[in-house]
Amino acid sequence: EVLGDRRLRDVEARRQVLHRRFAARERLEDRPGKRRLPHTRGVPGRAVPAAVDRELDIRFAGRCSVPRCDHMVWLQRAHLLAKAHGGDQELDNLILLCPRHHRMLDSGRIAIVGPPGARRFATRGGADLGPLDRPRGSAGPPE
Repeated sequence: EVLGDRRLRDVEARRQVLHRRFAARERLEDRPGKRRLPHTRGVPGRAVPAAVDRELDIRFAGRCSVPRCDHMVWLQRAHLLAKAHGGDQELDNLILLCPRHHRMLDSGRIAIVGPPGARRFATRGGADLGPLDRPRGSAGPPE
């Protein structure tokens, strides 16, 4: 019972953080001349522009991008194309993963397959886990 209450508090805290981020995004969109840093392609370092970070949260509704995973806290940014292999810190190369799925992706236990725009998660054995992209504003796992 206590653990359930703690989880509810964690979920509510995450919702409040996302609400503040979305409100800040709306304020930024209303201002003219809102230009973020230049693209990060070919730029050394790990800094992710704030605008990219906000869009990433919105794109995956603040949840792990693996289908049927509802983790909302301790999410990590993962690269589709690793920085060491020429990847960048732009929205089209980043996804949000919970620590468990990030470890699974890095170790090869799950993979992202398919062409851009139709990417899917699959297990090492080839079993399909579902599409990479959730619909914008998706509330989470299917019921």
